[in-house]
Amino acid sequence: MKVLVTGANGFIASHLVASLSDNPDVELIVTSRNIPRFVPGNGVSDILNVANKQQVAYCMLQYAPEVVVHCAAMASVDACEANKEEAWRINVEGTQWLLEESEKTGAHFLFLSSDFVFSGRDMTNTETDEPNPVNFYGLTKQKAESLIMQGNTPWTIVRPVLVYGASEPYMRENLFSLIYKKLEAGEGMNLVDDQFRTPTYVQDLVWSLTQIIEQRIIGIYHIGGAEAISIYAFGLRLAHCFNFSSEDLKPVPSKSLAGAELRPQRTVFENLKARRVLNYQPTPLETSFESLKERLTN
Repeated sequence: MKVLVTGANGFIASHLVASLSDNPDVELIVTSRNIPRFVPGNGVSDILNVANKQQVAYCMLQYAPEVVVHCAAMASVDACEANKEEAWRINVEGTQWLLEESEKTGAHFLFLSSDFVFSGRDMTNTETDEPNPVNFYGLTKQKAESLIMQGNTPWTIVRPVLVYGASEPYMRENLFSLIYKKLEAGEGMNLVDDQFRTPTYVQDLVWSLTQIIEQRIIGIYHIGGAEAISIYAFGLRLAHCFNFSSEDLKPVPSKSLAGAELRPQRTVFENLKARRVLNYQPTPLETSFESLKERLTN
């Protein structure tokens, strides 16, 4: 099975590529806007700017993948607000070009979306809820989702929440790595105590994506963590597990930070559909921290 992954230098895609590298039935095409930094033995690499229609057409024609896993995106909320044209070009038009080429061959199109398609005003969100983003990043993801759902190729949309885990030097930082590095260095850090998420362990997300790829499962799936927790409480639990002083973590209200209105107050997924269809079992927070502790200290 030929699987093309976009945005392969990104945090989630890097972990996915590493996981799929162990599958002898998968032939990987690892692509990124810059030279992919990790290419497994069962893969080839290529440069692909998804916002370039000609590059997308050439790449899809050359490799003819059976599955396209679209992870490439401008994912920074602030960057998307400041550069709306570029964000639209990458997140919406880039998805459109890939989707059109996938439709020509009937490739399964797996799209990595975001919990930020929701406003954060609800206690929980399910796959059937209507998206209502409060920032431009979320809007671009919503528009991309709409294109996919109107398309003519088998598709899957996965919406994760605040993905965290071990970060290699070439990967983008995530909530875990940012807090860990600050605490390890003995530096202070302000964390909001009134924004709630169900943080998703990257290994759980990768497991779910792998199930979808291998079984060609279609539809929309919410993938969140095992519990709803504030950003500040996440930091406290991390500090406790790694025996860091929690005194360096300061709780602050989100309204005290610039751009707070662009972040949903609450995105909580109960994962009921993923549990039923994928047999998804999110890893408890402390268990994931223990795994990360073992990895970082060995």
